[in-house]
Amino acid sequence: AQGSGEPPRLPEDGLDFEATVSALERALLMQALDRSKGNKRMAAELLRLKRTTLTAKLKSLEMAS
Repeated sequence: AQGSGEPPRLPEDGLDFEATVSALERALLMQALDRSKGNKRMAAELLRLKRTTLTAKLKSLEMAS
């Protein structure tokens, strides 16, 4: 469900924003690809992305197959 749960809390000592966002993006892409058994069109639908956007994100994160 969209928007379920509390948003992550910022640690007292801060965090590396780019690394944190990249790790979240990578984890969601992997989950979508796992759930779709590697079907990029289906993975893109799960993430509400265009297939071309998904492919570009995979390349930028060096996850392209």
